[in-house]
Amino acid sequence: MNNDDFTLLFVFFFVFIMLINIVMVAYLYYRRKTRGITFPTLDKNEILYVEKTASGRSMKNFMTQYGGARNTLKVVVTPNELWLTSWFPFSLLIEIFDLEHRINKEDIINIEQEDKVFRVTFKTQDELEKTVEILPKKIQEFEVVIANMKKA
Repeated sequence: MNNDDFTLLFVFFFVFIMLINIVMVAYLYYRRKTRGITFPTLDKNEILYVEKTASGRSMKNFMTQYGGARNTLKVVVTPNELWLTSWFPFSLLIEIFDLEHRINKEDIINIEQEDKVFRVTFKTQDELEKTVEILPKKIQEFEVVIANMKKA
């Protein structure tokens, strides 16, 4: 095999791999747009807490416990809800790691704080119990907002 054959083979495989990646991203984007949870636009006075670079993980299964989001989890607290989501391009994978939730205050069963980690247990619409761990960067601010949410 001479250099020209090797170069042609390399270019062919590179283009093939790029096409596969484009198709995969397009599929994930399509699936996200058709099945994702809807998060409405809020006024600033409706938001009690927002952080776009938190970390977290779901306790759903082995993959979600050891995967999760590192500095890509968006946490929003409103007077009645806790939102967990992410921003593009990480939002394409957030469903796989079970970190896209819109949790009503009434559905929160328990919130525990262990050092810097907040463990939130809640009921889903299907009456299943789920647990997520959130590691915010603004720990004290999140702690105050969550404490007020538990009281009300």
